[in-house]
Amino acid sequence: MCIRDRHKHRVVFGDENTDHGWVGFDWSDVIYSLGNITEVSVEDAASGKKASIYFNVGVVEAGQAVQLDPSVVGTCSISSVATESQFQRRMFYANGRFWVFYSDSSGMVYSTSNDGLTWTTPTCIKAGCFYFERFSVWFDGTYLYYAYAYDSPIYYRRGIPNSDGTITWSAPEQVVETAYNSARYPMITVDSDGYVWIGYIDSDHPYVIKGGGDDGTWSTLPGFPYQLTSTTSSSYRVFVVPLTAGKVVAFWASHGSLIRARRWDGSAWGPEVDTAEATVFNLPGAYSAVAQGDDVHLVFQEKYSYDIMHVKYVYSTNSFTAATTIVAAAQSQAAPVLSVDNNGRLYVFWCTTATGQPSGAVADHIYYQTSADGGATWSPPVDWVNEEAEGLVNRYCLSCFYKQYGAYIGVLYVTGDSSPYNVKFAYLEVNNPPSAPTLDGPVANARFDPSETVTFTWSFSDPDGDTQSAYQLQLDNDPDFSSPIIDTGKVSSTSTSTTQTLPGAVGLYYWRVKTWDNHGAEGPWSSKRAIIVDRIKVNSLTADDGRVDIGTPVTLTVQLVHEYDGAAVTSGSFTLNGLTLTHQGSGLWTATDSRSSVTAVTYDSVSGSVGNLNTVNMNGKSATVIWDRIHSTAISASDTRVNVGDSVNIDITLKYD
Repeated sequence: MCIRDRHKHRVVFGDENTDHGWVGFDWSDVIYSLGNITEVSVEDAASGKKASIYFNVGVVEAGQAVQLDPSVVGTCSISSVATESQFQRRMFYANGRFWVFYSDSSGMVYSTSNDGLTWTTPTCIKAGCFYFERFSVWFDGTYLYYAYAYDSPIYYRRGIPNSDGTITWSAPEQVVETAYNSARYPMITVDSDGYVWIGYIDSDHPYVIKGGGDDGTWSTLPGFPYQLTSTTSSSYRVFVVPLTAGKVVAFWASHGSLIRARRWDGSAWGPEVDTAEATVFNLPGAYSAVAQGDDVHLVFQEKYSYDIMHVKYVYSTNSFTAATTIVAAAQSQAAPVLSVDNNGRLYVFWCTTATGQPSGAVADHIYYQTSADGGATWSPPVDWVNEEAEGLVNRYCLSCFYKQYGAYIGVLYVTGDSSPYNVKFAYLEVNNPPSAPTLDGPVANARFDPSETVTFTWSFSDPDGDTQSAYQLQLDNDPDFSSPIIDTGKVSSTSTSTTQTLPGAVGLYYWRVKTWDNHGAEGPWSSKRAIIVDRIKVNSLTADDGRVDIGTPVTLTVQLVHEYDGAAVTSGSFTLNGLTLTHQGSGLWTATDSRSSVTAVTYDSVSGSVGNLNTVNMNGKSATVIWDRIHSTAISASDTRVNVGDSVNIDITLKYD
C-alpha cells in the first residue's frame, strides 16, 4: 500500500507499477471539501482484502449532506449547448428518481438516477435538438411538460415520470401555433389552476401563450398569444413565474437591459414595470427567478459592476424593490441561478473560472449562498464543488432545480477541455427543520392543583416527512420565558408527550415545546399556551340560623370561587362535612341538615372537584349550628297567698339543654 501526493488526496492499494493487482482512489477534485487522511488500513476479509480510508471532513452540521463527487450524467460534443440558458429549468426529482433533461448535441435527451450517482443511458425524446436553449421542462408535482421551438411553432408535450425511469405520455406531441411561427427560447410553466404558460420570443417580440388541456392536448385560450411589449430584441428571454390563485408574472430581459415585468391577475394584464436602475449583463437569459407566494425573487449579474445581485418583485404594489448585492465584483458572465427550499430559504449558485474573481473564489469551483430572510441578508459563500481536475467549460452554463423537490436541490453544469464534454450533476440534500409543534394538551387555560403531575402533549410535523428525535419543554410564569421554572433541556426521545410536576404556587403560567428531527435539525418553538395553577377557595360559609329546635332543618350556604382569579365555581361536585352541596347560581352552593337530638355541629370541611381541581382552600371559614331545647330549672312566687286583685311576681329560670 502507498499514499501518493503530498496533499494526501490519493491512495493506492497494491503496486501500481504492475498491470494487475492494485486499486487506487483519488479525491483531488474535492480536496478543498475534505481534510487529510487520518488513517489507512488493509486487513484480511472473507472475500479477500478489506481496505479502509478515514479522513477528516471537518465540522458537519446536523442534517448536512456531504457529497464526495458530482456524477456524470452524459456527454455532449459542443461545450456550451448542454446546459446554457439557466432561466430555463430542466431538472427535478420525482417518484424516487432524479430527472435531468439536456442536449447531447444531437437531440433532446433525458437520464434518470435513483441515487444521484449512477445514471441511465440517455433516452432521446426529440431528435435534432442541438442546443439546450431550444427547450425547457417543467414539473408540477404530477406531470412533466416540455416546450421546444427554433424558428418554428412551439412543440409541446405532457407526461408522467414513472418510478422505473420511463415516461407515460398523455398525448402525442402537440403543435402550438404562434403569431409568426418563428418562436425561440421557450420557457414553460404551469400555474396553480393547471394551465400551461409558455414564454418565448417570436420575430424578436416577447410573447406569452396560455393553454393546455386535461388530456395532454393543447388548446390556446382566448386573448393569447399575448405580446408583452412592442420593443423588439433578438436577445429577449421570457420567463413566466406562477403565483397563487391562477396569477402569474411574466419577466423579460435582453442583453444589457433592465428586467421588465407584467402581472396577470387571473383575468387581465397589468402595466409594464422594470428594475429601474439595475441592468442585466450582456448574456442571454442571464437571470433566474423563483416565487414565494405572490412575490418573486430574482438574481442576475449586473452589466457594469459584475456584481451578482438580488431584487424582489412585489405583486401587491406591482413594483421591484431596490437591487442589493450578493457577491461583489464577480467574474464576468458568472450568471447565477436561484432555487428555494420548502422552508422558504433561497439558494443562489454561481461559479468562476478565474481565481480571485470574486475575491476569495477559486477557479473552477461552484459556490452557493443562502438567505433565510427573503434576500435581505445572505450567508457567506460555501465552496461546494471543485472541478479543477476537469475544468468548468462555461461559467454561464449552470442550471438548477426551480425549487426543492423531495429532499433535494440539484445543479447541472458542463466540464472538460475538449469533446466529448461531461454533463455533470450535483445536489444538496436539503434537510428542513421541523415545523413548530402543534400543542395538543392540556387545553389553553386549563386549571390544575398546585404541584399536580400533568402530561403535556404535542404533534410533530416536518416538511421533509422526517421523524422526531428530541424535544424540549419550558414552563414559565413570564410569557417571554426569560426564567423558566421548568426546562427539560434537549431530551432525546421520539415521544410527543412529557409528564411534569407543576409549581406549588397558585398563578398563571405558560408552556411551549420545540423539537428536533432525526437528522438533528432544530425546529422553532411552538406558540405559547397558558396553564393555571389553582385551588377551590371557600369565600364564605353561613347557616340560616345558629340555634334551632331539635329536628328543625338548617340551610347552609357556601360560596366557592377559583383562588387564582376569583371566578365563581359553577360546576363540579362538592360536599360540606359529607353533605351534598347543590349549586344555586353565581357560585353559591347549599346543603340542608337536621338533627334529632341536642347537638352542636361545626361545618368546616368542603371537599370535591371541578375539572382538574380537587384541592379546597377553606380560607378559615366555618359555621356552627346548635340543635337545642329549653327547660325550666326553678319556679318561685313573691307570695303564696295574697288578696284578690293583688299582683304576684312569678320567677321562672330557663336554660338550653
